[in-house]
Amino acid sequence: MLALGYVCRSCLHGALRTGGSRLRGSGRRFVSAAVRQIQRPDRKSSSSSLAQYNKHLGLLRRKPGVAGEDLLQQTLKECTSIKRAGLQPDLSTYESLIAIFCKVGSVREGMKTLEEMLQFSIEPSVSIFDTLLRAAASQDMMNEYNQLLLLLQTNCQSKITPAIYQHIIQVMCQHGDYERALNTLHAAIDQGIIPTLATFVQVIRASIDNMEHKEAYALLLKAEKLVDLSEYPKIYLECLRSAADDLSHEATQSCWKQTVTVYQIEPDEGTCMKVLHVAGQNGDVELANAVIDYYVTNGFDVGEPHFAPLLQAYAKSGQIKSAFELLAFMREKGVPPLKETAVPIYHQIRNDPSAIDGAFRILEELHRDGKDVDVTALNIIIHACAKAGDVQKAMEVYHGARDIGVIPNRDTYNSVLDACIAAKQPYEAKVIIDDMHSAGVSPDVVTYGKMVVVECTRSDYENAFNYLSEMKRRRMANASMMSKDSVEAQIGALSLHSGDAANGATTTKDELSKETALHSKRGKTKSSNGATRARPSLELVKERIKCLGKNPEQSILNVIKLACYSTLSSPSYETTLQSIKAAFYQRDYLSIFSNPSNLPVYTAAYIPGRALCYYHIFKDEPNLRRLLAGQTRIFLPGSGSGSELIGISAAMLWASSPDQQISLHMQDIGEWDGVLQDLEKAARSSWNLQDQITCTFEQGDILEPTDQRKSEIQQAKMITFMFVLNELFKDKSRAIRLIQDVIKDMARGSYLLVVDSAGSFSHLQIGGKQYMVYFLLDALKELETVVSYDAKWYRFPDDLTYPVDLQNMRYFLRLYRKM
Repeated sequence: MLALGYVCRSCLHGALRTGGSRLRGSGRRFVSAAVRQIQRPDRKSSSSSLAQYNKHLGLLRRKPGVAGEDLLQQTLKECTSIKRAGLQPDLSTYESLIAIFCKVGSVREGMKTLEEMLQFSIEPSVSIFDTLLRAAASQDMMNEYNQLLLLLQTNCQSKITPAIYQHIIQVMCQHGDYERALNTLHAAIDQGIIPTLATFVQVIRASIDNMEHKEAYALLLKAEKLVDLSEYPKIYLECLRSAADDLSHEATQSCWKQTVTVYQIEPDEGTCMKVLHVAGQNGDVELANAVIDYYVTNGFDVGEPHFAPLLQAYAKSGQIKSAFELLAFMREKGVPPLKETAVPIYHQIRNDPSAIDGAFRILEELHRDGKDVDVTALNIIIHACAKAGDVQKAMEVYHGARDIGVIPNRDTYNSVLDACIAAKQPYEAKVIIDDMHSAGVSPDVVTYGKMVVVECTRSDYENAFNYLSEMKRRRMANASMMSKDSVEAQIGALSLHSGDAANGATTTKDELSKETALHSKRGKTKSSNGATRARPSLELVKERIKCLGKNPEQSILNVIKLACYSTLSSPSYETTLQSIKAAFYQRDYLSIFSNPSNLPVYTAAYIPGRALCYYHIFKDEPNLRRLLAGQTRIFLPGSGSGSELIGISAAMLWASSPDQQISLHMQDIGEWDGVLQDLEKAARSSWNLQDQITCTFEQGDILEPTDQRKSEIQQAKMITFMFVLNELFKDKSRAIRLIQDVIKDMARGSYLLVVDSAGSFSHLQIGGKQYMVYFLLDALKELETVVSYDAKWYRFPDDLTYPVDLQNMRYFLRLYRKM
């Protein structure tokens, strides 16, 4: 009888000391009645007497409204009666006692009772563990919960039911113990237990939350075999989003079919765009068409961003004719194709002269069949000829335009000029620009820039300067910048990559001095706020861009790999990356950037794509390249991860000048010092950057108005917000105040560069309507818009290698100058 005495005197009295809610009224009267019934002397046998006591204990544990101290007191009386009767408590007795302890919130006393059972070789039932586990979980007693799990697996592993597994896995998922939940699920299946639908849903969602997209799809396939997913078909939609995020073709294809075709669930537009992206990358025309059909059926607007992946799918699957037909269809439907829309066709034909010939034959075939041929199709073929350096083929395609019913446009002429530049054919270029004038097509600044470059392949640059004069006469934007950049930086690149610097691509001081006669004073000038402004030096550009090698983009990735080597090779890299992805999924940005151990992993995984994009922005945009040629102080909020540092450092090489001195002042909320130092060191050593660049970093919140922030804004020649402004506008009032302070404190003539997502992430909610974030800045009268792109793609070359997948970027760009 020691066991029951232990229960009565130790556990119950210990529980009484824990307190609880007081009972009144009917609950107390019920317990008193139960006690009187137990004390009746007409017991026929010990077994029947114990059964009677157990019955009343069971009534106590299940009676609604009975809890707290009174319940424990009445339970103690029952136990005392059992002891006095000389009865041995059985499993049912213990089940009731433990349930009562859990009912009053005394999990530890319940566990003591369980330990006593094991001590006296009374095998606990699965329901006892279930009761204790649920009580421990409800009180967030995870140490006790884990102890109970261990006891359960030791004593009742084979008796665990699917419902108990569901609860166990649910608790694990709720507490972020994903790996354990996944292992527990697999262990249950291995034992022949069929988990519930809810269990599968929990672990699939946890997999998605932890960015384990492939695991989520594998679990979905397993669930299809074991449970009826028709009871919760929306899990297919959740897996569709996950698969599209992971760019998993098979999973995306399968989940789209189940979501839309089988269960007729309507995915949101963002999910559809991601599915289109997967279809385009994998050449899946059927899937891409299915998504377009879904858009049309549901009344969504279909524009260039939707047709572009379909065209990519046609091109990747080798259906060039269908891709050309799609370009004509787009124009017919009022969706003019962009030059970038047809780029996937270029990628398919660029390295094969027979493929280029075949592409033009397709255009001829379409014309013979009475179908429209879009000028964009012609232009992309000429572009492929130009990149191949085949000026003869480019001219043949150009001259064949009218034979297939195509009227050349400005892009057509500019593409042919590219071929002339590649082949160093200034005479052919002159024919083209004369044709352009004859056709009534006005050259733009790009056209004249190309003419300047091709004319510089002559030994005499006189014609090049004539075109510069024409640009100025027509008051074309950027003409003064083109005078130096085209004759130096662009030609320097031409001579370097052609390997023929002696063939008309070397500029001497005497030859460049002709520009002085044509264009007033050259060299150093003063900007409107007095800052020194210089232009690139041909000789320095030619020398310094050698550091980038023949593949500048790969050189940039190599620098990042060098800086992040220890991070990429760390055993904890993948684990940390998955936790970062999970935080992104939950939009918990603060937890990512406030944890110093996350920052090197974030940089290694996320900056390569942006660094490549920023490199091209600063290298290819003349106004920015001009700023990089002089003594320019740049303030870069939100730049701690290093994308701006790497992109600008590489682009600087294309703007090299004797006066080049770039001062980067970076600020971010995280502790990025070490990361930036490693990146700066790698960039300096790889690209031979010495005194041309200085870098400083300050940790702080840019939304916080401080004297330091004001000073940085006032001193900066340029302020950048690159993929950070949208995040700042989550605190709309403080972000607007920041913009006001920036505009107020900026020096006259200084620049504001804003680059961010061109998608819905850049929407601001104002007065019940949504606007792109740049609308706010465009409306400010203090700012002059210098460069404006509402949507532009950066697509990385196919031949790049990096340990992490690279993503193409679609962005908007605004470069403002303070009036």
